[in-house]
Amino acid sequence: MREWINYAILTIFFAFCLFGILISVFSFFILPEFLKDYELVSQYDQLNKTENFRIYFAEPQADVFYPSDSPVTVPIAVELDEIKSTQALSIVLSEDGRIISQTECKVSSLTAEPSRIICNVSVPYSYSTASKLELRAVLEDLDQSRSLVSNKLYLEYNWNNYERAFRGTSSAILISVIIAFLIIVAPIAATMYHLTTLEKHHAVYKGEYTIESLIHPFKNIRKTEHIFQAFIASPLFWFFEIIGGIVLIAYFALVSNAFKSDISFVAFLASGALAFFAPFLWVAVWWFVNYKEREPLRIIVSLFLWGIFSCLVVFGINTLFDSLFFLFGLGFVASVLFPPLFEEFFKGVGLAIFSLHHEYDSVGDGLVFGFTVGMGFAFVENWFYLLSTPMGGDFYSWASVFFLRSIIFSAIHGVYTAFTGALIGYVKTSKKPQLLLFPFALLPAIFLHAVHNTIDFLSTYFGGYGVIAYCCVIAPLFDYGGFFIISLIMLAWLSFSRKK
Repeated sequence: MREWINYAILTIFFAFCLFGILISVFSFFILPEFLKDYELVSQYDQLNKTENFRIYFAEPQADVFYPSDSPVTVPIAVELDEIKSTQALSIVLSEDGRIISQTECKVSSLTAEPSRIICNVSVPYSYSTASKLELRAVLEDLDQSRSLVSNKLYLEYNWNNYERAFRGTSSAILISVIIAFLIIVAPIAATMYHLTTLEKHHAVYKGEYTIESLIHPFKNIRKTEHIFQAFIASPLFWFFEIIGGIVLIAYFALVSNAFKSDISFVAFLASGALAFFAPFLWVAVWWFVNYKEREPLRIIVSLFLWGIFSCLVVFGINTLFDSLFFLFGLGFVASVLFPPLFEEFFKGVGLAIFSLHHEYDSVGDGLVFGFTVGMGFAFVENWFYLLSTPMGGDFYSWASVFFLRSIIFSAIHGVYTAFTGALIGYVKTSKKPQLLLFPFALLPAIFLHAVHNTIDFLSTYFGGYGVIAYCCVIAPLFDYGGFFIISLIMLAWLSFSRKK
């Protein structure tokens, strides 16, 4: 009866995951079309033109742009014969035929004589957008037949110097990361594989942990329950998880214009490599620490990939709620409430799935499994944050994001989900269906995650004082405090548990 209840609940969780994937697809590819508030600039091309209504740059324009300087103020000189009380003058900025801003020009006094007006236009730009903008002045009248449009000005970005500077930096980073992988990641991975071949895992059927079982996972299985256990720890399950990860990473590449140039592609790869480094090391550390029963690596791989897959499900949902709450000026509320709830739930679903595996039978297993799922999630999330920086800012902002997310707060996602995993492992030792208590197992993770996300709330309402309070009180007590607690739990479990 217990197993049937668990499988019934798990079926509901799978339905939630499918629904989450559909929401993500909607948020990635359909929602942006609804939220675009762009008007087509072609509506102004139909207006009347006159030689006496023209615009030109009031000052020489820079021929080199850097993303960190955006937006830049461009003074536009407007010459016109007259302006009436029924007319409004504005500068329209467009990109690829779409209006991205419209600046109203303030006229100090109305005149019936030819005049020259200086209008300062704020021009936002980034490396990932088009390299050419159009500007035109529009003199709108209540009587549309008297509305006028001026000539066009073109503002082009010359990224040559920026690309040249970034090419050397990003290439050096990528080469350094590759070297680090060869001298750190590869030896650690090889050591983990060697140790797992020496480990005597508790196999419930013949050949469960052989190389052959990776190719033929259902061979020698006699019980129905073992079919599911073999599936979730096999490359068949990895395939579905990897497909989800590829979809999300492809979306990242699309929105960051990773294929715009060779350096943007190098930045894309370097960001991913940097994002993977810390999560891999953390997973390895926790796997080595659990010396009494180091789990089969195929399960660790499955859980890490689930963390990546859950990011696909969650990312679209967070995007949807962020967009909706942003419309009402409550973006910081969405960041505090919804990401902790959705992220911890879908990360926890992976633990719920593996709670039906016979290897998941203790608090220590739950700590390692939960931490692994969290690190898989952190890998993709950190990749996204790093991607939005190198070609949208500069090297130093890229390095600061890496320092904060991959060093200072590198383990927080693992910490949150480790609490969930430990509680599921504890409940599983009882006779009750562990998935009935799944919502309660999520509570510590949701609470700690929500507290961590209060930085937006504190900075919005308390400014610098809120940031100081967060750095000096909240982060030490809850982020590092959470890591300290799960470390103590692991130490206690290693001290008092018996080796299988």
